[in-house]
Amino acid sequence: MATMTIQDAAHKLGISEITVRRKLKSGQLVGQQEEAPNGRWWVEISDEQNSFDSESKSGGDREPNAHVADLVQILKDQVSSLQHHLDIREREVGELHVIIQQQALALPSPVIGGTKWWNKLWSND
Repeated sequence: MATMTIQDAAHKLGISEITVRRKLKSGQLVGQQEEAPNGRWWVEISDEQNSFDSESKSGGDREPNAHVADLVQILKDQVSSLQHHLDIREREVGELHVIIQQQALALPSPVIGGTKWWNKLWSND
């Protein structure tokens, strides 16, 4: 078991310092904090975590990359599906515009008191 600073542990494990702090808080990593005024944290890295680190540096990190590739493919599929649905909705909106125009043309002209409203405006009555 090795004891190191948060910065060294983050580098050794290949994660951010914030992630190391979160893992300390959740109990996934073991560590001790010095007393004030310094208050520096010392993280205990087990031999398992050390061996994990050496595997990832020697090419064992293909698995996370494969996982990322799977996630990218899922997102691409979702984008494709959403684009398909967007195309359908655009076509529907266009059809609705045509229907609205047809209905507007089919309406009778507005009449006020037996006379069309625009004739009322221009007449001298």
